[in-house]
Amino acid sequence: MADQVAQQELSPEEQEAAFAALARFAAGLFPDGAPDARKMLWPEHAAPEADRPQAATAEVRLAAAETRYRTLVEQIPAVTFMAALGEDQNEIYVSPHIEALLGFTQDEWLADPFLWFSQLHVEDRAVWNEEFARGCQTGGPFRADCRFLARDGRMVWVHGEARLLRDAEGRPAFLQGVAFDITDIKAAQELRTAYEVAQARAALLADIERKNAELSLLNAELERSNAEFAMYGHAVSHDLREPLRMIVSYLQLLDKRVGRRDPDTDLFLHHAFDGARRLQAMTRDLLAYAKVGARPPAPVPTDSGEVLQRICSHLQVAITETGAEISADPLPTVPADPGLFAQLLQNLIENALKFRKPDVPPRIHVSAQKEFGAHQEFGAHRESTSWRFTLSDNGIGMEPKDAQRVFQLFQRLHGRDEYPGTGLGLTLCRRIVEQHGGRIWVESAPGQGATFTFTWPAHSVDS
Repeated sequence: MADQVAQQELSPEEQEAAFAALARFAAGLFPDGAPDARKMLWPEHAAPEADRPQAATAEVRLAAAETRYRTLVEQIPAVTFMAALGEDQNEIYVSPHIEALLGFTQDEWLADPFLWFSQLHVEDRAVWNEEFARGCQTGGPFRADCRFLARDGRMVWVHGEARLLRDAEGRPAFLQGVAFDITDIKAAQELRTAYEVAQARAALLADIERKNAELSLLNAELERSNAEFAMYGHAVSHDLREPLRMIVSYLQLLDKRVGRRDPDTDLFLHHAFDGARRLQAMTRDLLAYAKVGARPPAPVPTDSGEVLQRICSHLQVAITETGAEISADPLPTVPADPGLFAQLLQNLIENALKFRKPDVPPRIHVSAQKEFGAHQEFGAHRESTSWRFTLSDNGIGMEPKDAQRVFQLFQRLHGRDEYPGTGLGLTLCRRIVEQHGGRIWVESAPGQGATFTFTWPAHSVDS
C-alpha cells in the first residue's frame, strides 16, 4: 500500500497546505520559535528536493490519504461498517455515527461483535438472515429494511446495504456496507398508507350510501309495483269469481234440462264444465297469491306441529285415498302468520300427494333443525338463529334443472291431463317464505322423490 501511495504525486498546493498545517502544529510545541516544518520532517530538507528521503515522503502521503478517507467516511450522515468473516480474524469497524443512530458508542459497538444482532428486532431477524444468505449465494448486494432497538427504547428503522468481499480462494472474507436511518421515511409511508386507506374507505362509504339510496328507490318502486299487482290480482280474481259461478250454475241447469243427447253434446258440456272449473281454481289461487302480497305478515308464536296436525286432518280424505303416511319429528314454535304458515305446509303436502308414483303409497316426512349464523344489519353485527324445515317424499321427482322453474308463476312440468293444477301452489310457497325473511329450494332427481327445504327465522339478538 505504501509503495502504491509513494507512486502518487501531491500537487504543489497540497504540499504547501500540509506544510502550513505542520507549521501551526509545531508553533504550539515550540513557543520560543518553531523550526521549519520541512526540517521537522527531513533534517536534510535544505538539500535539493531530489535528495529528500523517499520513505518519509511516502509515509506523509499515506497519512494524508488515510486522513482524507477517514474524514470522508466519518462525516457522512450514515453508518459505515466492515466485519471480518474469517474464523481466525476478529477485525470489525463501525463509524462513530452509530451513536447518533442507536445511542451506543463506537467503542461499545466494537467491543461486542454481537451487539447489532441483539438489538435487531426479533421479527426482522429472519428477514436479515434470509437476505444475507441470498447475498452469499448469489454474490449480489445485501439490501434490507429492519428495525433496531436503540439504547433509549426507541424503535429505529434502518436500511442496510452491504456487499460480500471474498479472498483469493473465493471464501467470504469481509462484509462492508452502509446503514441509513429511514424511520421518518417509514412513518411517512405509514401516514400515506393510512391516508390512502381512509380515502378508499370514504369513497367506499360514499359508494355504499349512493347504492343504498338507489336501492331504496328501487325497493320503493318494487313495493309500489307489488301493491298495484296485488290490488289488480285481487280485483280481477274477485270480479271473475261471480261470473264463473254463474257459468257453472247455468251449465249445470243446462245439463239437467237436456234430455236425450248425442255424444258430441256430452263432450261439449264436459269441456265447458272442465274449463269453468279450471278457471275457478285459477282465480282462487290467484286471489290467494294476491292476498299474500297485499299486506305484511303479522307473526305470532305458532306451533308448527299443531299446524301440521290440522292440515293432516283437513286432508284426511286424500291421505286415505292415496294410502299416504305422513310422519314428523318434533317441530318448533316459530314466529309466523298462522294462516300463511298453514297455507305453506298444506301446499307442500298436497304437492307430494299429487306427484306420487303410480301404485306406490306416498311417504312424507317433515323435520326441522335449528341453525345459527351471523350477519350485518344497518351497520351492526347481529347473531341470528333460524329453523331449517325439510319435507321429503318418495314421489316421481324432477330433473335438477327444473329446481328453480317450479317456483315460478304459472310454471308446470306436466300436462293438465297427467296432473291437474294451476301452477301457482309452489309460487305461493316461495312468496310466503320470502315474506317472513326465509328462502326455499328443492333437491330432486327423476324417480328419487323430492326434498323441499325452507328456512324460517326464529329470532335475532344483538351481539
